[in-house]
Amino acid sequence: MSIAILVYDGTQASARQRADEANVRILNSATLQWMLDSEDRDPREYNTEGLRSEIEDTYVMGWPESPTGADYALSEGRWVIED
Repeated sequence: MSIAILVYDGTQASARQRADEANVRILNSATLQWMLDSEDRDPREYNTEGLRSEIEDTYVMGWPESPTGADYALSEGRWVIED
């Protein structure tokens, strides 16, 4: 029984990590769409909150919540998982 619980816990942790990775891909895709809508937009000129306010609700339907409790932050113009 204890082996099954360990496998289940590992599977759950892996699924949460994959969900975080998928959320970051969505945010980066939304940022790319935001950039394509206007030639003068550069995400490297924004901080995390600034770009979030630019893309939230227009390019992303609601901000994704991390299943691991991590934050999504902007790093050199790309969204990353921040522990």
